[in-house]
Amino acid sequence: MSDDWEKSILAWREKFERARRNPYGWLSLVGLDFLEPGDNIVGSSKSSRVRLPNHCLPEVGVISITDEALFFTAAPAANVRFKNEPVLDSVGLTPDDEDAFLEADQVRFHVMRRGDKYCVRIKDPAAESRRTFKGTEWFDPDQKWNLEGRFVPAEAPRSIEIPNALGGIDRVMIPGVVAFSVEGKTHSLAVQGTEDNGFFIVFGDDTNGEETYPPGRFITTPPPKQRRVLLDFNRAHNPPCALTPFATCPYPPIENRLGFAIPAGERFSRD
Repeated sequence: MSDDWEKSILAWREKFERARRNPYGWLSLVGLDFLEPGDNIVGSSKSSRVRLPNHCLPEVGVISITDEALFFTAAPAANVRFKNEPVLDSVGLTPDDEDAFLEADQVRFHVMRRGDKYCVRIKDPAAESRRTFKGTEWFDPDQKWNLEGRFVPAEAPRSIEIPNALGGIDRVMIPGVVAFSVEGKTHSLAVQGTEDNGFFIVFGDDTNGEETYPPGRFITTPPPKQRRVLLDFNRAHNPPCALTPFATCPYPPIENRLGFAIPAGERFSRD
């Protein structure tokens, strides 16, 4: 095994772990509340449509949905910031822009669109899931699973249905597949992304449910060079829904369920 390659894997894993433990990373996720048309109260009170942690005010404001707009209005006594600026009047909200977050008592929340509905993702650095996280478990680096694949573009862009953690179906565009060989047999995985920016892959294998997260795992690749793709399963990792019940992860499409085990990358423990 190349010492430089193993060092690069361990360095990547350390960076991944730091990002996971970030105060507003996935471990800080404490809520995912769906909105209704009209006014939606945001606060820690039990009657709030968007329920913030108990250390927040009972009401910090209202998210309003109209036919024309989506906006937030702060409660008079609340100290709410939007993009790090005090909210002094109503502010318009842009769904799915994580940089357009609101913050109250260090709790951040922003609006997302899921299907035909709006929802609010809530993050709290004081979340128990973050405070008690024991660390990421990995298989030992194994160069057997550091593979070179080949990007095979689709004749025409196609879309496929991908199940998600909410029990719904997402339709995503697939520019092609990455073909690769394991023990003399060729396999392929449908990819998302572009040749310019690299690919995102959601896959399943025979370790799922035993040694790895039951629904499947994620892997990203650097941009291909002359359609050659670095497919290093030592960097495969669990989706956020392995860490929190409030994530909305995609699951592998049927064509990305491999019929063999890949004992590389992130493990999974139910403890």
